[in-house]
Amino acid sequence: MARTHVLAGAGIALVPLFGMDLTAQARWSPFATATDPTRWGVGAAYDAAGQRLLYVSFDSPSRVAEVWAFDGTDWSLLPGANPPTGWIDAGMATWDSDRRRLVLFTNRNETWEWDGSAWEDRTPATGPGDRQNPAMTYDSVRQEVLLFGGYDPALATGSEYMNDLWAWDGSAWTLRATGGPIGRSWAAMAFDPDRGVAVMHGGWFTFQIYVFPVGLQTQAATQFDTWEWDGSRWTAKGTGPQRKAQAMAYDSARRRIVMFGGSDNRDFRNDTYEYDGTGWDFRYTGPPGARNEPVMAYDAGRSRMVMLGGYHSFDAWEYYTEEPASQSAFGSGCVGSNGTPQLTASALAWIGGELAVEVSNLPAPEVGVVALGASDTLWGTVGLPFGLGLVGAPTCSLLVSLDAFASLAITAGTGSWSVPIPADPAFAGVPFYLQGLALDSGGTSPTVVVSNGLAVTIGIP
Repeated sequence: MARTHVLAGAGIALVPLFGMDLTAQARWSPFATATDPTRWGVGAAYDAAGQRLLYVSFDSPSRVAEVWAFDGTDWSLLPGANPPTGWIDAGMATWDSDRRRLVLFTNRNETWEWDGSAWEDRTPATGPGDRQNPAMTYDSVRQEVLLFGGYDPALATGSEYMNDLWAWDGSAWTLRATGGPIGRSWAAMAFDPDRGVAVMHGGWFTFQIYVFPVGLQTQAATQFDTWEWDGSRWTAKGTGPQRKAQAMAYDSARRRIVMFGGSDNRDFRNDTYEYDGTGWDFRYTGPPGARNEPVMAYDAGRSRMVMLGGYHSFDAWEYYTEEPASQSAFGSGCVGSNGTPQLTASALAWIGGELAVEVSNLPAPEVGVVALGASDTLWGTVGLPFGLGLVGAPTCSLLVSLDAFASLAITAGTGSWSVPIPADPAFAGVPFYLQGLALDSGGTSPTVVVSNGLAVTIGIP
């Protein structure tokens, strides 16, 4: 049954919305394809230009690196001449989205790149050195691959777990930092492009302690700290679940990092957590089944997180919400004395989040509003779009029903408005429509100008 709610703030009136169930929040679901690529994976990433999900694995027992692509329907094995071989499973791979190269770092201090058809050994004279199970991600803001930590059993006890951070620019490795987090292997790292930081969580190291009367004993310590790298320094961000060898990737639609599985000091885990920059939010415990060392990537083309494999877990899962948020521009604005106003939203709208919009190219005297409506086809008995020639704007059209208004805060020709969205599922699932309107006194006579329209649906994250 329909329920009417009020989005409080900035002069907004009411928006009619239908109730939804919170069980629509993001969940994991298994998926099967005709072709099964699930082997031991060392990395996964989304190739936006190619509109495909890439999966880097090695074929056992030959231990030859393979690259698979998922087009939304099935997997295909891609060409890969001159592949790296051997114990690459202790290495990591990530995707350089700017150069469109897969970058693989092996435990033998080798740097390999795959260009879409063949592998090339790009190992430079200076690099991070031998290490097993480092953390890797791609920093799309500074356009470099980041590699942190790892384990080298050849080093002296107490220094075999490393805490150095290296960056690969396509030709050379550069040491970025040696402070911040303590040394560890099997940490997970993912890049948040919206905040411009790499997020690292968990990992483990071993240490020796004297136990009377036995003597020195080796103990393991799985970590639970979270750190962020902003391109120049590490910042501690508190703690989360105790984890090593977990999967982590950034969900660009829901603007949060998703973490699944791994293990604590004792057991494999199958719980899901999310991180929004302020802390870890527990979502739920399985399915999928408990595992460590899965690989995960966000399929932006289908708005789904995809997880593959893991230790003794050769299966595939998707993580998504059945009530997704969406937004799309429609129609067009009309030219004013400062150009054509353009209405955009900074992010998708989710319950418990915020709806924030901007209208650019607003004319003097910088007086404007954003209109919210329940329809883009009818305003009362008036069909939409509706020409505004009667108010001296023959090239402008009203695109949304005028059910509510909010004043724009305008600076230098750009107006902004935002409102919190209650954490109430009744706000999800029904579209509403926005359009910017403003006075324009910059022409021969005062008139109005309007922006394009924006259709918005609030989702359940």
